[in-house]
Amino acid sequence: MGVPHLRVPFRIERSGNAQLVEQDSSDEIVQSVRVLLSTLVGQRLEVPGYGIPDQAFLADSSLSTAVLSSQVKKWEPRADVRIKESIDRSNSGIRRVLVEVATSDDSNSESTSGGRQMTDPLTGKTWTELGFLTWDQAGQLTWAAA
Repeated sequence: MGVPHLRVPFRIERSGNAQLVEQDSSDEIVQSVRVLLSTLVGQRLEVPGYGIPDQAFLADSSLSTAVLSSQVKKWEPRADVRIKESIDRSNSGIRRVLVEVATSDDSNSESTSGGRQMTDPLTGKTWTELGFLTWDQAGQLTWAAA
């Protein structure tokens, strides 16, 4: 294994060891995007610009997806992202964003990041579906499986 990083969220294996991901692996890059999109700008005092702007009460949803994409490009240049937004059918105050990540990692190993993987037949890129990032009008962020 290359340089080990702790898995996020932090987990302990049955052996008592912390679960790890290898630096620069697809799993580590996908994990990094998930952490970035789960962090609001200003929450990390040592890196105040890291994260996404607070989406609460944001009227222009197209702006928010562009901002999410630009933040990923800025803070995690190893990843390509596709972001698709939809409004919750049962509650128009809830916005859902499907996030998919592709990396340049050429390994054919099974992903342990938990997301469904799809290979684009035109580009050959493997996309990992992180799931839906959902937030309500109060700005509460949650992740849900797609």
